[in-house]
Amino acid sequence: ATVRVFNNSDIAGLAAQTAGYLADEGFVVTETGNYSEGLLTQTSVFYGTSPGEQQTAEAVAEALGVTAQPRFEGIRDAAPGVIVIVTSG
Repeated sequence: ATVRVFNNSDIAGLAAQTAGYLADEGFVVTETGNYSEGLLTQTSVFYGTSPGEQQTAEAVAEALGVTAQPRFEGIRDAAPGVIVIVTSG
């Protein structure tokens, strides 16, 4: 599954920095940007129901030292792929 990384902090470039690290770790990162639909308390990795998403999300979460979990309501209908939302925490 592909990975998209979104910044949910006031640290400029955090999504791009995280995406670069994940690409170096062998993940296929297809998009970076900002997530501004609310504040998350901690960096998390989210997966949907498409084949391979949960396994990829768990591997990404392990690489980042965070948790993987099912998508929440606000991103449930986003395009297939793993979604990483990075925070300053």
